[in-house]
Amino acid sequence: MKSLSSRARWFILLTSAAGAVTLISQLYALATDAPNWLMLVLCCLLAIPLQVLKIEGVTARTSYNLGWIMYGFAFINLGAPAAMMVILVAHLVEWVWHRYPWYIQVFNIATFSIAVWLAGALYHLLDPNWAPPHVGSILPIVLAFGLLTLLNHLLVGCVIYLARNQSFRESGVMAFEAWLIDFGLLGLGVLAAIIAEVNPLALLLVTLVVSMLYRALLVPSLRRQTEVDPKTNVYNVSYFNARMADELARAQKANQPLTVVMADLDHLREINNAYGHLAGDMAIQGVANILRRYCRSGQIVARFGGEEFAILMPRTQPHEALVIVESMRRAVENSV
Repeated sequence: MKSLSSRARWFILLTSAAGAVTLISQLYALATDAPNWLMLVLCCLLAIPLQVLKIEGVTARTSYNLGWIMYGFAFINLGAPAAMMVILVAHLVEWVWHRYPWYIQVFNIATFSIAVWLAGALYHLLDPNWAPPHVGSILPIVLAFGLLTLLNHLLVGCVIYLARNQSFRESGVMAFEAWLIDFGLLGLGVLAAIIAEVNPLALLLVTLVVSMLYRALLVPSLRRQTEVDPKTNVYNVSYFNARMADELARAQKANQPLTVVMADLDHLREINNAYGHLAGDMAIQGVANILRRYCRSGQIVARFGGEEFAILMPRTQPHEALVIVESMRRAVENSV
């Protein structure tokens, strides 16, 4: 957490504090309401593998979790506090499994806690007679889940912007596709809750839908893999060439500047010979991370060759690009 900016640290701490307050209130409500504990345990057990087995999203920093299905099911079938308990258990196990830095998972749990608490409040406001496990009106469900998804994505997008200086567009967190997928997963949980009211055995059919959905969500990840250099995780030359053609045509049509920067890493062969190729790979990855970190929104970094990088800077004059490039050069020099 020390590597984060002061703004990012304060945002994480304040969000985590607000999340702790809402989490305690929901856990207290859960204890006093005496829910169906057997159903709650089953929801937790099913949510754990769905949460742990992440599916990479449209960018390297986005991912999808089918655990949202169980969150939606628990919300409708057991209530908002029970849904938060399912989220808490699934995220704690995910934390142990993936060994995230503590503040990342604390923040993730806090964002869900705030979003679930507000979504539950909105649901009861719109449908005061709603009581789990009965499924009430559909409109309150849609609005409550829309709010839950929007708040969760918004808070995550804000911390990514403060921590990595990535816009919502760059991080992909607020992309309509990402929002719609998570909202749809919650909706699938609602459908499962409705089916459970009619015939619990029919839930076996839902597992077939979940299996097909898992395969379908792999498509964005596979598509992204064809665009990214696997060693540095920046774009590859094929994607760069395609984007450069698009940006060049757009710049000519709109009469806007377009700057292309070529960068070459000196003495990489000496590093490989003296310390081995693993050290050379680490040097390339470090430079790629610096280039990506200093780029502005909409600018593209690609690995153009073994030790060559290219940076596409739409709507950027050469003198503006020079300031950015010099910052990159100093950062690389100081990292040695």
